[in-house]
Amino acid sequence: MQRFLDILNKRLEQKKIELGMISQELRRKEEEITGQKKTIFATQEAFHKRMLSNRILPSELTGYTFYIDSQYETLKKLVRQRVEIERRLERCKEEYIEINRNVQIFEKLKEKKYRAFAEEADLEERKEMDEIAIRRIKKNNLSEAGDNG
Repeated sequence: MQRFLDILNKRLEQKKIELGMISQELRRKEEEITGQKKTIFATQEAFHKRMLSNRILPSELTGYTFYIDSQYETLKKLVRQRVEIERRLERCKEEYIEINRNVQIFEKLKEKKYRAFAEEADLEERKEMDEIAIRRIKKNNLSEAGDNG
């Protein structure tokens, strides 16, 4: 039973490490998304300033539009990746919880078996002590009967 419990504890530790790695990956993706949003904002702001200055050529207008559209597509891609990472994180959390639940069940089972073993050993010890006491009493009774006779 201990061997199985050790295996479960090892799997639990591995899941914990995996959870940490996925969480870090999610934080990095969040940072990428934040960076992309800042880039989009900066590009739109630059485009807006150029438009206000009336110094923008029609070819620049098309270029800015395509560039901003491509930045939004990149943002959508990053968001989809974040959603997938969140799904992986959720699955990993569920697996961690399940393994942890199994560890707790086996620890309780091990504890119950140990208590049962200890109770049985205690009962055996009591029986032996009772037998020793009974033998002493019989021996004393025989000794007393021999002395009186």
